[in-house]
Amino acid sequence: TWDGWRFYVVYTFGMMATIFMLFNVITALFVESTMQGLKYNEVQKKFQRQYERRYVRKKCDELVFRIQELRKGSKGATMSPQEFEDVMKDKRVCLLMADLDITFESQAGLSFEMFDGDCDGEVSVLDFVQAIVQLRGEPQKADIVAQQFAMRAMRDRMVEFEMLLISEVRASRFKAGVGALVQQGKSASAPFDSRRR
Repeated sequence: TWDGWRFYVVYTFGMMATIFMLFNVITALFVESTMQGLKYNEVQKKFQRQYERRYVRKKCDELVFRIQELRKGSKGATMSPQEFEDVMKDKRVCLLMADLDITFESQAGLSFEMFDGDCDGEVSVLDFVQAIVQLRGEPQKADIVAQQFAMRAMRDRMVEFEMLLISEVRASRFKAGVGALVQQGKSASAPFDSRRR
């Protein structure tokens, strides 16, 4: 009958509207809680970065102070390879480096050359701390790839320099050879010029 169909139509549309509204409310709650969670995570990350900066600065200050304590009788502001080795053997320095996420396995592989960036045979305390900050944390694949690209670029520059040097040497040899031929030509034609006069 007509009244039965009318009831089913109203009931079906009523249920669809209710379900649609219910899902909209659930979605809105989910989106709102996700946004609040993201804001909270961003704030937490910001505080964590600030804490880490302060922590690293504090540990680096302690490291510098300890190095200065170990070098009290030393002259100059730089460390020789022997002084560097003595500093690296100090227990307190090793603990501070461990606090800075430089593991003991990597400490064993630390060499004077890694810290001597300008290859002058000496390491300043500033060079030491800068190298320590760069060595912090786990090595990433990007670190290795960046080093490979840097080595490739340096190799390419060396090849370009070698080619430029070879071309300059060839050019100077050619000029010297042409100059010698011109000189020989002048000396060979000199007797003929004197006879003409």
